Amino acid sequence: EVDESKKRRAKGDIEKAVDDAKKVIGEVRQAWGTILDVGGRALDLAKFSAEMHGLERSLPTGALERMREVTRGTIDDISLMSLGAKALNGDFALTSTQMDTVLKASEALSRRGFGSVAEVANKVTDALAKNVSKLDDLGIDLPKTGDRALDTANAFDKLAEVAGGTGSEVDKTTDAIKRSDAALANFSTTVKRTVGEIVSSVVNATVTMIDEVNKAYADR
Repeated sequence: EVDESKKRRAKGDIEKAVDDAKKVIGEVRQAWGTILDVGGRALDLAKFSAEMHGLERSLPTGALERMREVTRGTIDDISLMSLGAKALNGDFALTSTQMDTVLKASEALSRRGFGSVAEVANKVTDALAKNVSKLDDLGIDLPKTGDRALDTANAFDKLAEVAGGTGSEVDKTTDAIKRSDAALANFSTTVKRTVGEIVSSVVNATVTMIDEVNKAYADR
């Protein structure tokens, strides 16, 4: 009986040890998964920060500030920078005045139900760069002369008319809501960029330290 009792206790101890080991392994796996998840997110933020710096560098000096002013802060910075990077560079780069016209016309067209201002502005810039006939999709009917320069000039004249015509009136309540949404989006962007920059600094410092350690061992 004593031997049986010892065996049962021993068996119980073994089972408990196995259960404890499984629990520890599970906790380690969970912790490792959390580390990988956090690390992955941190690297994503570092990449995001680098992409934002790239967008900023692609814009002419003062372009973002001017676009913010024209749109009265109703469009978030990422949307503006993405639009500006495409419209203000390349073979068919708009001037700052032409960009003003595009944004104002896009706001009017947005109020007519053709989509968000950013979406409309992207469609307009694509049409100007590739084929002005695509402006028909936005309700802008243009005479097609076959002369690209003349067709483009006519398109800008029409866009200027749209910018000052029906739908150009600003609704203060809607504007306030859009400014609030844009401000929240910009705040989120700022936070992510800041964290991303910190992560980048830590990664760069770590890489530099490892390189120095490897060099020191190689020189021994």
